[in-house]
Amino acid sequence: MRLILILEFKKILNFIKRRNNNQMKNVLFLSLFILIISCTSTAQNIEIRSISVSTYGGDMGYVDSVKVTKDSIFSATNVATDSLRNTSSKILNTKIKISNLMNDSDFQKVISLKNGKSNLPVDGTDTALKIETADKVYKIVNADNLIWKNIVNKMYSIKE
Repeated sequence: MRLILILEFKKILNFIKRRNNNQMKNVLFLSLFILIISCTSTAQNIEIRSISVSTYGGDMGYVDSVKVTKDSIFSATNVATDSLRNTSSKILNTKIKISNLMNDSDFQKVISLKNGKSNLPVDGTDTALKIETADKVYKIVNADNLIWKNIVNKMYSIKE
């Protein structure tokens, strides 16, 4: 988005150069500077309240999930066909920082991903990464992306 705006500003700047209007150049540079600063500060002000990952489906009705907030870690495993294997826990989070699981750059990239193909129709499992902010909840399922996979792996390593 920023790149497109910068390219448009360059076109306008070239037009102004041909007209040789210094006052317009100054206004354009100031506008560009303000635009870049506002885009940067918007991306940095996102507060992630929680990150969770869930794997679900399969012929046994399997669900495995982990959720991290700034003060708690929740985990659960449920198997519909065998309730003896069901577990859940909630512990105080004193070690895991959400920013270590996902930085601002990763957040911006992950929320722009599209969901992958579901494996549920063939008795497979799907994996969903859910990110909760103050304004919105983002859910990305089965993304074919290295950043997405790394975050999912980090989340499941917390449970182990």
